[in-house]
Amino acid sequence: MSDFVARRPIWSLIIILAVAILVWLVFSIWTPGMEASFGRKRVFLSALFNGITLGALYFLVASGFTLGQPQGVFPRLELPEAENA
Repeated sequence: MSDFVARRPIWSLIIILAVAILVWLVFSIWTPGMEASFGRKRVFLSALFNGITLGALYFLVASGFTLGQPQGVFPRLELPEAENA
């Protein structure tokens, strides 16, 4: 992890800020202005967790398709060589 921070300090800062804002949105008390912008907190958290769950499900399905088939399971199709006439 420290290697990532040393190589990409700008991306590290962006990720840390995004996580901090997300944690603040989850644990803070929402003002009426925030409720007007984002909607009710319960709906926001439900949509957030549903999105994370759906993303994880997509990842599991995609990794199952790509990593589930070991190399060499399907034999290569051998085409007959064309005759030179």
